[in-house]
Amino acid sequence: SDSKRIILSNVMINNNTTKSRQKYLNTNKIWNSGNNTRSIMWTASQRDRVCSEFDAVVLHDSEQPSISEIWEAKYSMSPSSLHDALTKKVPAIKTLLQDPELSVSFDGCQQILGKQSNCIVLGLFGMELLPPENALGQLRSTAISYALTSDLDITLKAIDNGFVELGTDTILDYLKKLRQKYVESCRDFDIVVKIASSP
Repeated sequence: SDSKRIILSNVMINNNTTKSRQKYLNTNKIWNSGNNTRSIMWTASQRDRVCSEFDAVVLHDSEQPSISEIWEAKYSMSPSSLHDALTKKVPAIKTLLQDPELSVSFDGCQQILGKQSNCIVLGLFGMELLPPENALGQLRSTAISYALTSDLDITLKAIDNGFVELGTDTILDYLKKLRQKYVESCRDFDIVVKIASSP
């Protein structure tokens, strides 16, 4: 870390009720492996409303640290990985940020996290882009899945027919609806996508 940022990798998300478990009593000792210390974010939020871990968390280093960036790493950046991040990680992060008891353990100490005034960066890092032909198939599958969960008529027809049949225009329409849903849910975030081979 430097005077402005603290970078934590492989940050676990645990409920406050588990703090008394023996394996968490000395975070620095238990999770230290070589030069990598496992950090834990503690929350009072319900387990089913948060995720299990973040690949990296960047804290703004001040008297009371606050979260400035959260990063997820994928080997291959694809429509599916983007969809998962925007529909699962974003709601989980929002839940954590609403917790006044949110704290983090690292380097053998625990600190309550302060409020971040600026937009939090949600970063997605990938080693490569999924090939277009494979990405197209994932986009189609994502649109069909969204149609089944949001349109009762399509769901009932799929049950009657034993398969889902959607035209190209319908699939494009559902992709546009999904895009709008992403935009609305991510208003409080600065979404950054980086690929290893890009500048």
